[in-house]
Amino acid sequence: FGKREVQEDGFYPVLKVATLCKEKPKQKCLKHSAASAGPSKRNPEQESREDLEGSLEESPFSAEIKGKESERKKRNRDVIIGKSLSAVLRHNKFGFKVDDEGYVEVDAILKHQHFRKLWVTREELYRLVDANDKQRFAIHVNKDGRELIKANQGHSVEVAALKLTPITEARDYPHVIHGTFWKSWSFIAKEGLSRRKRVHIHMTTAEPNSDKQVVSGMRYSCDVFVHVDMESALKDGIQFFLSENKVILSPGDEHGYILPKHFLKVEGISKGKRITLLDNTIKETTANDVTDSLPADVEADFQNESNESNPSIPQ
Repeated sequence: FGKREVQEDGFYPVLKVATLCKEKPKQKCLKHSAASAGPSKRNPEQESREDLEGSLEESPFSAEIKGKESERKKRNRDVIIGKSLSAVLRHNKFGFKVDDEGYVEVDAILKHQHFRKLWVTREELYRLVDANDKQRFAIHVNKDGRELIKANQGHSVEVAALKLTPITEARDYPHVIHGTFWKSWSFIAKEGLSRRKRVHIHMTTAEPNSDKQVVSGMRYSCDVFVHVDMESALKDGIQFFLSENKVILSPGDEHGYILPKHFLKVEGISKGKRITLLDNTIKETTANDVTDSLPADVEADFQNESNESNPSIPQ
């Protein structure tokens, strides 16, 4: 209420109040709080919140604040829908099963109860696919006019005819890099890169924060970078493929590994400094070789990790 509407005796006109109150006033006039001698009956928390909301509405920056809040909610929603799509298209979750090329019908996804609860629309699905910075998904319209969607890589289930280009010449890819984290380096140094529960080990042609454009294949938060000697690995019979979104994939050897003997070099970042952990003169990797090259602040973590029998290896 504005103070200009308050009468000289401190009361509001009845009609003004009645239109804003849920209950009809019992008296003909209600007294303005500024004219009341007694303490406020409002909860202090409620009072401060209402004051804040009022100040935001009157603030010249209110539109900008509301815009940022709306954008944040939109990003969070995109993450939730994106993870739900990954669960379906990479891992056959929610009762779905991808076809031989990795596709699922768009209509089937939109009609599923999980996506209906999220109120996902066809337009929103197309926007997410087009705007995804890592190009994780692709939509295709087949000859029957049916809209199909698939994940380009990252599967934990076998996809018989997933569109992958075999790589046979190592000279076409002078830099093949796998990104990981310090907590996994102890295991990788001894055992090699593992595909774990996925079908492939993921690699890129450059680090994501470099001046070269890298779309997918490595998390931006990785702080250990394993440079793979593709030529050496190819000679040992290890296969490499290129996905549609330009991620280099490899199933590894018969056990799902790329061994340390196929590492050209390994670098790590600690406190903003780049450290060379291994180089192309590797003959045999031992725990001592690795700890000698670790910075003091991560050496203790490495030793703790090396005592674990089955550490996780995020990729």
